[in-house]
Amino acid sequence: MRQLPIKRMIIVKHKKWRNISLVLMILLLLICACTEQTPVVEIPPVQEEIPLEEVKTPVVEQEDLSEEVDVQTEVEEIPLEEVEEVPEEEVTTPEKTQTEEDKPFWQSESTRQVNNLTSIATAAQSAYKKNGMVRAWVSNNGKLYGYYEKDYITTDDLVKGGFLESGLSSSEYQILYVKGSDLTQFSNMSVSSGQMGLTVFAATLYGNEYLIASDSGKIGSLSKADYTLLMSQYSSSHGDVSRLSSASADYTRILNFISLYDGVFEEYAVREIWMDNKYAVVTFSSMADLANIKQYILRNDANFWEVVYPNVQKEMMLIPSVNQQLPDFNLDLLPSYNIYSWLGKIVTEHDGAIAALFAERVITSADEVVYLCGVTNYVYAILENGNRYAIYIEDGNWTATYATSDYNAKNILEEKSGFDFGFLILDD
Repeated sequence: MRQLPIKRMIIVKHKKWRNISLVLMILLLLICACTEQTPVVEIPPVQEEIPLEEVKTPVVEQEDLSEEVDVQTEVEEIPLEEVEEVPEEEVTTPEKTQTEEDKPFWQSESTRQVNNLTSIATAAQSAYKKNGMVRAWVSNNGKLYGYYEKDYITTDDLVKGGFLESGLSSSEYQILYVKGSDLTQFSNMSVSSGQMGLTVFAATLYGNEYLIASDSGKIGSLSKADYTLLMSQYSSSHGDVSRLSSASADYTRILNFISLYDGVFEEYAVREIWMDNKYAVVTFSSMADLANIKQYILRNDANFWEVVYPNVQKEMMLIPSVNQQLPDFNLDLLPSYNIYSWLGKIVTEHDGAIAALFAERVITSADEVVYLCGVTNYVYAILENGNRYAIYIEDGNWTATYATSDYNAKNILEEKSGFDFGFLILDD
């Protein structure tokens, strides 16, 4: 009978734990429920409220890039001439030289000379590239010569120009300007194919022969006799230079050879012919087209005149261009004018000149003018009666001055202008 209370106590205990278990289960369910609901919020409220302009931040970066492109475009549009106003300065490094005192004991004297010759040729070639055409450096008797300076180019000139180190005697070395093809006529010469035209070489007398080198090194040696023979081929002394008279036999002969060359037989309006015993320079046009002035160079071979350089009037750099084609040509044969400078400016009709002739009362009709050739402010005219006039502007007025001869007309125009207008004056 005493066990009954014990059973009740057990039952009571069971009920108490059951209630606790229920509470725990409810809490667990609540916790699970909260845990399951959290992922439902996929986009946080803060992200949903991001302003549109902030979302488009990358677009702003693209606009910045476009501004950079605009800057580049402006740079590209800078005129070319403005860029060229500030050229990069070329730095010239003088070619090294070696004096006899500087020569190492183990080095031969010939090696030292060849090294110096190579340096001189290299320096002279660099100097020619910079100054040759502009300053009219030409071949004169086979040596490099400054036409305007009227003197030969020496090692001293190269030193002054910063192309060569100092220390060498200019009297010991010669700077040649000859055709490589002419050097190949001698058996012990080795010249590259790129040096067959007029090329700068250097030479020095070593013993009984001349050592010769280019900018690439020694090319050979010549005996004194062969060296003299080489230089003689570039002599420009071919007799006296004179203006050919229109009454001479050579005058007509030369014009006939020009006709054969052009393949056209027409009347020529010759301005002047200058010649020596080997070459002739002819400045002329056809009578039908007085403004189309040409200039030919002919060479005489046993009284057979051959056109060797046509259309010289197209050469802007007249002196060096002619010399490169004909290195033994006497450049004093060329007139002091360069027709290239006047191309497109030569006229055969001129109202100012005609008005000046009317003002002088030497014509009553423009038809009385049988020859007229001029430029803007200077004109030469011949009338039916043979009278010649040099016509020019003086103090703002056109003036026609009577000339006793074509020579006199040339002198009048030169006195008034300071220019040689021989290409306007008909040789009559």
